Amino acid sequence: MNDANNANDRESLHKNNTKADTIGMIFMCSSKTKSDCYKYKVFGLPAAKKDIVLKIYKGMWLFLFDFDLKLLYGIYKAAEPGGYNIEPKAFKSEFPSQAKAERMKARTQEKLTNKLAATKIVQITTQMQKRANAEANIE
Repeated sequence: MNDANNANDRESLHKNNTKADTIGMIFMCSSKTKSDCYKYKVFGLPAAKKDIVLKIYKGMWLFLFDFDLKLLYGIYKAAEPGGYNIEPKAFKSEFPSQAKAERMKARTQEKLTNKLAATKIVQITTQMQKRANAEANIE
């Protein structure tokens, strides 16, 4: 897919997607893929999950769950809308549906963490972590 088609896909999807639909997303990594997440500053999913990544908008909250260490990292934010092959060398092209990530400033993270503590997002995140742990134990 060329850059023009990728930009058109992202633009049309983002016009129909409001920030209220989703405020954050948790990506998963292993100890092997985490280094590419930080080196290229992207989080990735398989090509089949392109539709999910294209819903990511600039500023959306992103988290990274290392299922080997069972640790959740964040808060990150999307530096730009999600796309396809943003960093082609990342993950040896295994995860081309990608979101460019940048770390939120500590002060912003603290404010958001305090805000999250009073919402259901913490409960949902905990449920997702439990589900990820259960899946990791199965494999």
